[in-house]
Amino acid sequence: MVEGVFFTFDSAFEMWTFRVAVIALAAFLIGGVVLITRPQEEVIGHPKGLFLLFMAEMWERFSYYGMRALLIFYLIQHWMFAEEKAYVIYGAYTALVY
Repeated sequence: MVEGVFFTFDSAFEMWTFRVAVIALAAFLIGGVVLITRPQEEVIGHPKGLFLLFMAEMWERFSYYGMRALLIFYLIQHWMFAEEKAYVIYGAYTALVY
């Protein structure tokens, strides 16, 4: 166990992953604020809000496909589900997201 300031992590890797996620979120928010507060109405011929929208959608897709990729491994290796049951849960997750 690794003790953090606000959280307890099972491994140093989990703590490192959490720190990377927090840094990425901070960079995204700071970049968005800098872009939105620019005096120009357009950036490279596009509305400046479009870049913020793009970043939000990109990270949403990244997290969704990342979760899909890891869900089967988590169910089979951590929860010890049979492969067939894990695939059914994966299919339900994929269907219910849309």
